[in-house]
Amino acid sequence: KNMDDEGPAFVSFSGLPDENVDDFVSNVESLRKHFKWSNQVTFCYARTMLKGAARRAVQGRGETRADEAADPSSWSNLRASLVFEFSEQYANDRAMAQVVTARQEAGESSGEYARRFVDLVAVLVESHPLDSRVLAMLFAAGLRSEKTRWELLLRRFNSIDRAVG
Repeated sequence: KNMDDEGPAFVSFSGLPDENVDDFVSNVESLRKHFKWSNQVTFCYARTMLKGAARRAVQGRGETRADEAADPSSWSNLRASLVFEFSEQYANDRAMAQVVTARQEAGESSGEYARRFVDLVAVLVESHPLDSRVLAMLFAAGLRSEKTRWELLLRRFNSIDRAVG
């Protein structure tokens, strides 16, 4: 980024594959230091510079709180969220989080949920070999029907295919 008499350039971030989240974070940090912004001003600026997928990833964050450690509107927390969501270094962790938090959606059949779950697991297979019993438990936890969930858990299926098939 060009540094001239006026300071760092103002750059937006969309989270597209050709963009680097670390470049965006460094740019915001340079602006923060150059203009001596407070944490709150830095947060407000950074948030306004987010577009598309990056904006959607951090939407729903609350407004100001006194405790910065738990403050969703602090620059440090926004920065951490952006790095987690868009840094290649955390791709495997994001994939794991998707598997662990997968839930059957309203109107989604058990079979559709199973296919989506298996697709999420497929992303993990190379980097995180998971025990089939753990996968079956995670799958069951995401089922909307409590009856079906307990039937699966009590039978202790060894694979999603047997659980759904």
